Amino acid sequence: MAFYLRDQHIQNVSTDAEAISQISNVFTERFAQLQAELMEKTPQGKGAFFTYIIRFDNKGYRVFSLDELMRYFNQAREVERIIFTVESGDAISSNRSIGAFLELCLDTKEPSRCVLVASSDKKDWAEASFAAVHEVLAKCRTRNGLARSPWASLAACLASR
Repeated sequence: MAFYLRDQHIQNVSTDAEAISQISNVFTERFAQLQAELMEKTPQGKGAFFTYIIRFDNKGYRVFSLDELMRYFNQAREVERIIFTVESGDAISSNRSIGAFLELCLDTKEPSRCVLVASSDKKDWAEASFAAVHEVLAKCRTRNGLARSPWASLAACLASR
Protein backbone atom coordinates (compact mmCIF):
# COMPACT_ATOMS: atom_id res chain seq x y z
CA MET A 1 0.00 0.00 0.00
CA ALA A 2 1.19 3.52 -0.73
CA PHE A 3 2.52 5.24 2.37
CA TYR A 4 1.28 8.78 1.72
CA LEU A 5 -2.16 9.94 0.73
CA ARG A 6 -3.72 13.39 0.49
CA ASP A 7 -7.33 13.83 -0.52
CA GLN A 8 -9.93 16.53 -0.38
CA HIS A 9 -13.47 17.02 -1.64
CA ILE A 10 -13.69 19.89 -4.07
CA GLN A 11 -16.56 22.36 -3.79
CA ASN A 12 -17.57 25.61 -5.44
CA VAL A 13 -15.24 25.39 -8.43
CA SER A 14 -16.09 26.67 -11.89
CA THR A 15 -13.91 25.65 -14.82
CA ASP A 16 -13.58 26.97 -18.32
CA ALA A 17 -11.17 26.12 -21.14
CA GLU A 18 -8.38 28.19 -19.56
CA ALA A 19 -8.76 26.50 -16.17
CA ILE A 20 -8.76 23.05 -17.78
CA SER A 21 -5.57 23.95 -19.63
CA GLN A 22 -3.92 25.13 -16.39
CA ILE A 23 -4.95 21.95 -14.56
CA SER A 24 -3.66 19.86 -17.44
CA ASN A 25 -0.31 21.67 -17.34
CA VAL A 26 0.10 20.79 -13.67
CA PHE A 27 -0.79 17.15 -14.35
CA THR A 28 1.69 17.09 -17.25
CA GLU A 29 4.47 18.34 -14.97
CA ARG A 30 3.63 15.81 -12.26
CA PHE A 31 3.46 13.04 -14.90
CA ALA A 32 6.89 13.98 -16.27
CA GLN A 33 8.42 13.93 -12.79
CA LEU A 34 6.83 10.57 -11.95
CA GLN A 35 7.93 9.10 -15.28
CA ALA A 36 11.52 10.29 -14.69
CA GLU A 37 11.57 8.79 -11.19
CA LEU A 38 10.21 5.47 -12.44
CA MET A 39 12.69 5.26 -15.33
CA GLU A 40 15.56 6.12 -13.00
CA LYS A 41 14.49 3.39 -10.59
CA THR A 42 13.87 0.65 -13.16
CA PRO A 43 14.67 1.55 -16.79
CA GLN A 44 12.77 -1.47 -18.14
CA GLY A 45 10.03 -1.22 -15.52
CA LYS A 46 6.48 -0.06 -15.81
CA GLY A 47 6.13 3.59 -16.69
CA ALA A 48 3.43 6.08 -15.86
CA PHE A 49 0.24 6.90 -17.72
CA PHE A 50 -1.66 10.17 -18.07
CA THR A 51 -5.28 10.07 -19.21
CA TYR A 52 -8.34 12.27 -19.28
CA ILE A 53 -11.95 11.15 -19.13
CA ILE A 54 -14.70 13.45 -20.29
CA ARG A 55 -18.38 12.66 -20.08
CA PHE A 56 -20.84 14.93 -21.85
CA ASP A 57 -24.25 14.69 -23.50
CA ASN A 58 -24.71 11.12 -22.17
CA LYS A 59 -21.52 9.75 -23.68
CA GLY A 60 -17.99 9.44 -22.37
CA TYR A 61 -14.48 9.24 -23.78
CA ARG A 62 -11.03 8.41 -22.46
CA VAL A 63 -8.49 10.59 -24.25
CA PHE A 64 -4.74 10.97 -24.06
CA SER A 65 -4.06 14.58 -25.02
CA LEU A 66 -5.27 18.02 -24.05
CA ASP A 67 -6.17 18.75 -27.68
CA GLU A 68 -8.56 15.79 -27.79
CA LEU A 69 -10.08 16.78 -24.46
CA MET A 70 -10.61 20.37 -25.58
CA ARG A 71 -12.16 19.24 -28.86
CA TYR A 72 -14.82 17.29 -26.93
CA PHE A 73 -15.17 20.04 -24.30
CA ASN A 74 -15.87 22.66 -26.96
CA GLN A 75 -18.44 20.54 -28.81
CA ALA A 76 -20.35 19.53 -25.67
CA ARG A 77 -23.73 21.00 -24.87
CA GLU A 78 -23.36 19.96 -21.22
CA VAL A 79 -20.18 18.57 -19.66
CA GLU A 80 -21.07 16.15 -16.88
CA ARG A 81 -17.64 15.06 -15.71
CA ILE A 82 -13.92 15.54 -16.37
CA ILE A 83 -11.31 13.33 -14.73
CA PHE A 84 -7.56 13.91 -14.89
CA THR A 85 -5.47 10.87 -13.92
CA VAL A 86 -1.75 10.16 -13.60
CA GLU A 87 -0.92 6.60 -12.51
CA SER A 88 2.18 4.50 -12.28
CA GLY A 89 2.12 1.04 -13.83
CA ASP A 90 2.25 -0.44 -10.34
CA ALA A 91 -0.82 1.55 -9.29
CA ILE A 92 -2.74 0.28 -12.31
CA SER A 93 -1.75 -3.35 -11.87
CA SER A 94 -2.45 -3.36 -8.12
CA ASN A 95 -5.74 -1.44 -8.24
CA ARG A 96 -3.93 1.44 -6.52
CA SER A 97 -2.73 -0.62 -3.55
CA ILE A 98 0.86 0.29 -4.35
CA GLY A 99 2.45 2.82 -6.63
CA ALA A 100 1.72 6.48 -7.24
CA PHE A 101 -1.34 8.19 -8.58
CA LEU A 102 -2.86 11.64 -8.82
CA GLU A 103 -6.51 12.11 -9.74
CA LEU A 104 -8.90 15.03 -9.97
CA CYS A 105 -12.56 14.34 -10.62
CA LEU A 106 -14.85 17.28 -11.40
CA ASP A 107 -18.48 16.17 -11.63
CA THR A 108 -21.44 18.48 -12.23
CA LYS A 109 -24.10 15.82 -11.57
CA GLU A 110 -22.77 14.41 -8.30
CA PRO A 111 -20.88 17.00 -6.25
CA SER A 112 -19.83 14.31 -3.76
CA ARG A 113 -17.64 12.77 -6.50
CA CYS A 114 -15.60 15.97 -6.90
CA VAL A 115 -12.35 14.98 -5.28
CA LEU A 116 -8.59 15.51 -5.53
CA VAL A 117 -6.43 12.54 -4.48
CA ALA A 118 -2.64 12.15 -4.48
CA SER A 119 -0.93 9.01 -3.22
CA SER A 120 2.60 7.68 -3.45
CA ASP A 121 5.31 5.76 -1.67
CA LYS A 122 7.25 9.04 -1.68
CA LYS A 123 5.89 11.79 0.52
CA ASP A 124 7.47 14.57 -1.56
CA TRP A 125 5.73 13.53 -4.79
CA ALA A 126 2.33 13.10 -3.09
CA GLU A 127 2.51 16.42 -1.24
CA ALA A 128 3.88 18.41 -4.17
CA SER A 129 1.31 16.95 -6.58
CA PHE A 130 -1.59 17.67 -4.25
CA ALA A 131 -0.41 21.22 -3.53
CA ALA A 132 0.18 22.06 -7.20
CA VAL A 133 -3.32 21.03 -8.28
CA HIS A 134 -4.91 22.57 -5.19
CA GLU A 135 -3.25 25.90 -6.01
CA VAL A 136 -4.80 25.97 -9.49
CA LEU A 137 -8.21 24.99 -8.11
CA ALA A 138 -8.04 27.85 -5.59
CA LYS A 139 -8.06 30.27 -8.55
CA CYS A 140 -11.27 28.64 -9.85
CA ARG A 141 -13.29 29.10 -6.66
CA THR A 142 -16.77 30.59 -6.85
CA ARG A 143 -18.83 32.25 -4.15
CA ASN A 144 -21.77 29.85 -4.59
CA GLY A 145 -20.95 28.04 -1.37
CA LEU A 146 -22.31 30.92 0.65
CA ALA A 147 -25.70 30.64 -1.04
CA ARG A 148 -25.80 26.89 -0.35
CA SER A 149 -24.91 27.16 3.32
CA PRO A 150 -27.42 26.29 6.07
CA TRP A 151 -27.36 29.93 7.18
CA ALA A 152 -28.54 31.11 3.76
CA SER A 153 -31.40 28.59 3.84
CA LEU A 154 -32.39 29.79 7.28
CA ALA A 155 -32.29 33.44 6.18
CA ALA A 156 -34.41 32.66 3.10
CA CYS A 157 -36.92 30.78 5.25
CA LEU A 158 -37.20 33.66 7.74
CA ALA A 159 -37.46 36.24 4.96
CA SER A 160 -40.36 34.42 3.35
CA ARG A 161 -42.48 34.67 6.52
